[in-house]
Amino acid sequence: MEKVAEYVINHFQPLFQKLHLDDIVEEQVSSFSVSRLEEMVVSITKELSMITCIGA
Repeated sequence: MEKVAEYVINHFQPLFQKLHLDDIVEEQVSSFSVSRLEEMVVSITKELSMITCIGA
């Protein structure tokens, strides 16, 4: 598992940097309306809450 993680870090990180993935995500999120962002945050919060309950 450690070898897989090391491979992914060493090979995919440069690829993501070349694709400028962070810029693409930032551009997309900034185009969302406030209500859409609110829906996403509430949805993620519910998912995290369920994960916490299941883990308990």
